[in-house]
Amino acid sequence: MEPITQYKHYVEIADVDASLHLRLPDLLNYMLHASAQGEDELGTGVEFMRKAYGAGWVLERFAVQIDRLPLYHDTLVIQTWPTTVAHNMVFRAYELSIEHAGGLQPIGQATGIWTIIDLQTRGIAALPFADSYLWMNHTSDRTVSLARLRHLTSIERV
Repeated sequence: MEPITQYKHYVEIADVDASLHLRLPDLLNYMLHASAQGEDELGTGVEFMRKAYGAGWVLERFAVQIDRLPLYHDTLVIQTWPTTVAHNMVFRAYELSIEHAGGLQPIGQATGIWTIIDLQTRGIAALPFADSYLWMNHTSDRTVSLARLRHLTSIERV
């Protein structure tokens, strides 16, 4: 079973800027919702982590590559899944699409690194699962490929 979560959001007027495009902070917010929904479906969501381990998820890094932002009245579809589990991190991939004529029109992709923190100390914690099989059965070989941003050596003044 591929552990892919699909999250849909209808873009409303409150979500857009003056050009009727979805605002980037709102897009990122919907991606966070998709991540939370995915973890809930896998049984490792926010409430489970808090109650069972006194731990929580924190987004460490996020890279997004987008061809176009959704417009007012579009239905944004976010598909997300964990790809790799490390000592204290889960790598999660995202595919962004718009529902269009009965199908999905791809508009971008992203990847995120999620870390576990101890809610008491606020320090990074190891994945608290003794049952690593939970993760082994819920990661996917399916990946997204993002071009690396070039490293800036200095900022040019205009």
